[in-house]
Amino acid sequence: MNELEQAIETLDKVQPSLQDVLFERYFRNGRYTFAPTEKQKKYLASLDTLKVLCIDHDAPYVYQKNGKPAGMLISILEDFEKKADVTLEYTFCENSEEAEELIKKQHYDFMVGMSFTSRYCAENGFVRSKSIMESNLAYVHDSENNSRKRVVVQKGLEDYIYDSYSSLVTSLISGGTQVVCIAIARDSDLQFIRLVNDYIYSLSGRWKYA
Repeated sequence: MNELEQAIETLDKVQPSLQDVLFERYFRNGRYTFAPTEKQKKYLASLDTLKVLCIDHDAPYVYQKNGKPAGMLISILEDFEKKADVTLEYTFCENSEEAEELIKKQHYDFMVGMSFTSRYCAENGFVRSKSIMESNLAYVHDSENNSRKRVVVQKGLEDYIYDSYSSLVTSLISGGTQVVCIAIARDSDLQFIRLVNDYIYSLSGRWKYA
């Protein structure tokens, strides 16, 4: 994971506020506001700490920075934590195989950190949330230093980074788009699943792309 860690470190240096930029650019939806009713607030207040299983090394969506959770999906969950007035607890694992072993031993309310198919979720006791976004990626590398190091960013942000650092050049990665979502425990209360999807809709909506 050295190349990935170097890429994340380079992004942090190029644009320290990138996570905030991502969140504001793609997940602010002024047309709908997440506003739980009083009854829903009481329900949320009754919940125990919500456990989140994170599959690491999936930047820019989920990764660890200085030992702490980071990434676009973490920003979304932290915003949900604040607006729903709930408490989240994060556990990181290395890959989907390790995640499957942990799921057998411990209940998790959310799982994030990879592209979840409906089949994978069904086999492991989860359901997919509403689509948060569809993403494509672009390479960014430094032309002045003839550097071969490349950083992968969300489509559209390559222009933002290029404007800040004119020596950076980009090229779009070919291939299909990736649907980004959050996996929610299937045995969760339907009201909980509805509230999570309601919150996600307030951020993204189906018209949002990266």
